[in-house]
This record gives sequence, structure tokens and C-alpha cells, in this order.
Amino acid sequence: MNSAVGAFTYVGSTTYTAWGAVDLLKLGATGNPPSPVLQVDYSYYAWGGAGGEGRGRLSRIAAGTPSDATSLQDLRYTDYDLVGNVKEIQDWKARNLYGPQTLSFG
Repeated sequence: MNSAVGAFTYVGSTTYTAWGAVDLLKLGATGNPPSPVLQVDYSYYAWGGAGGEGRGRLSRIAAGTPSDATSLQDLRYTDYDLVGNVKEIQDWKARNLYGPQTLSFG
């Protein structure tokens, strides 16, 4: 899906990586010409890499306004096992004096 428009613009545009994963979602639109209200930016590890990282896996999701890309969300996928299961996510919006909130799995 590249866009979803009805009475309102929900998804203004979608950009994909060379391998077909979502790269950037631009949500809503205001003004003339229309500009996005929010955006969600997906980042990926390179295809080569040691351990569980690499292989084009998700490394970060940042969501916010175009002028402050992480104003709503900043999740970093910092560890995977060898078959691709997420082992650790750092939430940089929920950080405190000691760093980000870290969620560990399995």
C-alpha cells in the first residue's frame, strides 16, 4: 500500500527498501501542498553482520513529526538470536538517568 485516502488522508505515502520492507510511512496530510502530520521511520541492520544482527533485520522504529522524528517513539532493536527472534529492545522515549528502558526476551 502506498497511500490510503478517504474523507481524510490516513497514509500519505509509503517508501520501501530495495528488498520490500517498509522504510518510511508519512501519515495524514495538511496544507497545500500537503505535508505529513506524522511519520514512522524504519531502520534496518545491514545484510552482513556478526551474530544475530545483520540479515536486514529491524534495528529501529522512530515515530514523530517531520520536525522531530522521535517525538512519539524511539525503539531500538539491539539483539536478536540466530534465527531472528528479538532478544532485546531499548525504549529511548522511556529513558531515565541511567539510560533507556530495556526490554529483554527469552
